[in-house]
Amino acid sequence: MIDEDAQPTPRDRAWTVGLVALLVLPLVVSAVYLWFAVGTSYFPNTDWAIFELRSRDVFDHAVLVGPYSRFGWNHPGPLLFYTLAVPYRLLGSRSISMHITALAVNAATIVAIGWVAFRRGRLPMVVAALVPVALLTHALGPDIMRNPWNPYLPVVPLLLLILLCWSVAVGDLWMLPIAIAVASFAIQSHVGLALESVALLGVALIAVVVRGLRRPKDARRSWWTRVARVTAVATGTFVVLWLPVAYGTFVQHDGNLANLIDFFRQSHDTAGLTKGFEVMGLQWGPRPEWIVGPRGFGILGNQFVEFHWWVAVGLLLGIATTVIAIRRRSFDTVWLAGLLGVGLVVAVVAVSNVVDILFPYLTRWTWALGTALGILALRGCWLAIPPDRRGAMLRWVVPVAAVVLVVLSAMQTVDALNAGTPFAAEQTAERVITGEVLAHLPPGRGPVLIDTRRGGLAAPGIALALERHGIRTEVLPGQKIVYGTNRNPTSKHYRAELVPVVGDDEIRAFTAPGPRIAHYVRNLTARDRRAIQIYLDQADKLPPGKARDAFVKLIQRGLNGPAQEIAVYLVDRKG
Repeated sequence: MIDEDAQPTPRDRAWTVGLVALLVLPLVVSAVYLWFAVGTSYFPNTDWAIFELRSRDVFDHAVLVGPYSRFGWNHPGPLLFYTLAVPYRLLGSRSISMHITALAVNAATIVAIGWVAFRRGRLPMVVAALVPVALLTHALGPDIMRNPWNPYLPVVPLLLLILLCWSVAVGDLWMLPIAIAVASFAIQSHVGLALESVALLGVALIAVVVRGLRRPKDARRSWWTRVARVTAVATGTFVVLWLPVAYGTFVQHDGNLANLIDFFRQSHDTAGLTKGFEVMGLQWGPRPEWIVGPRGFGILGNQFVEFHWWVAVGLLLGIATTVIAIRRRSFDTVWLAGLLGVGLVVAVVAVSNVVDILFPYLTRWTWALGTALGILALRGCWLAIPPDRRGAMLRWVVPVAAVVLVVLSAMQTVDALNAGTPFAAEQTAERVITGEVLAHLPPGRGPVLIDTRRGGLAAPGIALALERHGIRTEVLPGQKIVYGTNRNPTSKHYRAELVPVVGDDEIRAFTAPGPRIAHYVRNLTARDRRAIQIYLDQADKLPPGKARDAFVKLIQRGLNGPAQEIAVYLVDRKG
């Protein structure tokens, strides 16, 4: 028999450290590869250039809002930018450090998951937690694990939040401040995680109250004293992490939270409850995405789903584990099951309220709930073993788990080395355009004005390249949601005015305001033509009508021009 409440042995700690190290190893290898093999040759584009610009802003002025949304508001808070900014500066302001920081965040999260699991159930719980986590990180793949993008970076931390809230619910009160910090990071990074994070914290706090009320009268005073101390620290943590948001809301009157709330109070076309169940079926069904990888997406970018009743498979698994836990009188496990039950309901509601197209990146966070169900199921398997046989069983369960983790770690390490430069397909275009802009920029002083109306996809990389060379930029029209208020057009005199234009048709129809100082063309490859043909085949399956015909015509136009064309013009004010 093994007593999970007993003092841990050096052997238990050694195995835990070793198993955690196996999961962290691929991330370390990926970071080393990015630093030495990619280094300064990486050129961020679009959102990733914006993220670097906003992280650079942290050292110039207070950043009070989070990443921009396509709906015209910012996500709640700037914690992601502050997280990225410090390592960025320490690592010499290299663009690749943004991706290395993402790896560091995920690595720290995995270490924390191992630590929390050890606190909850010693070595058996560590095995039950780390095997599903290894499957999750393998399914996510190296590109997502090293991606600082706000829909992706909070995925693994959300799993940590589930385990932290479980810890609080079973009486490990000092996990609450950490849970507040992790939830704050998730919510500020992406508002789509707010409902789930608040619900998880709510269950944990309800459990704290229930435990206090059920304690013997002579023990209640000491319990509530502990609760008060922890609450004070948790409140302080919350205040510090949300202070920029409060300052922006009540002092600067930026109106971001009001705009965000107003948006969700308005009527929109949303995914609906059926889609919510179908998405969760992808994680709680017989072929969970967090193990086998994403299903893919359609021609419009909409996520492929399966019948919503697949979620019943996960429910039955959770119910079976709960029954086993009750029979074994493992009421801590029952709390985990209850937490996941609430998490499932809230996740369905959250996904059902996604506005417009249900893009896969908007639901990637639900993989954390699938992984948590895997942890619960393995916990149930362990509890099903008779207590007097667990000691003998553990002697071969741990080595088997280690072998599984070694295999998964080796696969992920190879994947990390083969992943290459982030966004490799866009690197040549970014290098050519930014290099030619810098080479042909007129001499002088003052900021450079970038007109983003015809080349919004190319503008962030150009702005970043200029600012990395000490040239201040402003954008036209003012886009404080995307670029921040410090890049609104306010200057009277500019060193230069640039107009990037993206797309061959747009370039042909554009009347140049001056000389073209940068140009990039990438012709179609056989692979591009195959991809376009796949889109055409999918479009043919759409319902007949004018919309489909227009869509098919638009795709066919792609066969007649280059795969990509970008031009940057210098506005001539002398004429």
